[in-house]
Amino acid sequence: MTEEPTNAPGTADKILYNNVILFKPIIEEYAVYQGKLNKLYEEIEKQGSTKKEFLLQNIKYIYLKEKGKYKDLEEIRSNADIIIENIEKELWKIIENSSNPISNLPIEAIKIGLLIIMVDAFMRCNILEEPPKL
Repeated sequence: MTEEPTNAPGTADKILYNNVILFKPIIEEYAVYQGKLNKLYEEIEKQGSTKKEFLLQNIKYIYLKEKGKYKDLEEIRSNADIIIENIEKELWKIIENSSNPISNLPIEAIKIGLLIIMVDAFMRCNILEEPPKL
């Protein structure tokens, strides 16, 4: 099961700590959807589904593979935007190769949904690192 930080760091703290530059405006823009996404996750979980956990675990797995390319935290922080971009590319590959029918959804809706989920995963510390607690 994916562990979520008990006191999730603030958006600005996480962006600053991880040295996110290119994706900073995207994260700030889509972070407001985290509450709505949490409500959707709660409804899905009430129905007994583990889709949220599988989704977040898959994103964490992709991040851990990316993280393994770098020798230490400073290198990860120096390449934060590249890491996020590579995770996005990998998630797109999964979507494109999925057997689930998504053809009735406009590509724009899929892209926005993916960004919202990625920002949520970033805030849950499934993408990049959690700032140290002070």
